[in-house]
Amino acid sequence: MAEASEASFEDWTVACRKDGYCVAETQDARAAAGPLRIGRINSAGAKWEISVSTRADNPALFGPVGIRVPGQRQLRLAPNRDYATFGDPEQYFLINSSGLQPLFRRMIESRHLFVTFDARDRREIDANYSLKGLKDALLWIDEQQENIGSDRTAGPPSATGGAAPITAPTVSDILDPEQLALDLHGKIGEATGCTVRSRDGVVSGEAAPVNMVEKLDDRNSLVLIACALKPAGGKKTQNTPFQIYKVDRAKATAQLLVWAVHEPLTGWTGSATLVNARFDLIQKTLSMIEPGSEAGDCGRSGVWLWQAGQFVLTEFRVKPICDGLPGVWPLVTR
Repeated sequence: MAEASEASFEDWTVACRKDGYCVAETQDARAAAGPLRIGRINSAGAKWEISVSTRADNPALFGPVGIRVPGQRQLRLAPNRDYATFGDPEQYFLINSSGLQPLFRRMIESRHLFVTFDARDRREIDANYSLKGLKDALLWIDEQQENIGSDRTAGPPSATGGAAPITAPTVSDILDPEQLALDLHGKIGEATGCTVRSRDGVVSGEAAPVNMVEKLDDRNSLVLIACALKPAGGKKTQNTPFQIYKVDRAKATAQLLVWAVHEPLTGWTGSATLVNARFDLIQKTLSMIEPGSEAGDCGRSGVWLWQAGQFVLTEFRVKPICDGLPGVWPLVTR
């Protein structure tokens, strides 16, 4: 390719460098992150590179990233294993081939791509990228590179493409902790009263919480599965129950965890479900809070600390009577 060139197709613009590298880019007005890019070097058997750039005023990606197309289960991407930077600290390339290829095929046939991640200041960033025009943009690149009919195969970036020389750890297609937990949940989850929530992002007209995957240590991961909730009398509720699995990545096994909770009438008992559960990656603590009313004047809460390969209860509070009075709920144990 002797001359640089460019074109546009609906929500996508495409351009080629003199060295033959071509890239398609979109930056939808509804996207809270920076542009989504798909590029390829002009070489036989070259793979398509997929990357997302953060805006200058947004913090860099920090932890797991959720990515999906409409009608499909969300993929959970982990830093360095599934995505990484290569030279530019604000451009993140998808690198895990096992999940990247199916996603790329679905992107070509879809009209939107949804990306969700937590920034360093714990803000949740939601990006909605338009895929209208992507298929034509890729065909234009085929024509410019004289590579009509080439495979739509995606992979990690090359040193001569849109990225600097690779410096990230070697990528290995390791297990997906969330999928391992979901496989076990499919066998026992219904029996414990937890039906997996809808994955289309909407439940009864409201945004649905997604499953969460957290790294406990070098060997174990924590997977929080969001359960569908059926409020009594058809009333709406902001409470979301979770069932929580510990995944041993070395053994490729999952275990449903049972938690000690205090019931006002029966005392201490075991529960496979925690309401509004959250994991603090810095403190290594799992917390739950279950308000008994919208006013928050009653309910129960608990905190568990991950240490020496297990969770230890450090605090549990219960206030069984909703009296309309504010204040800290009474401490049951600590």
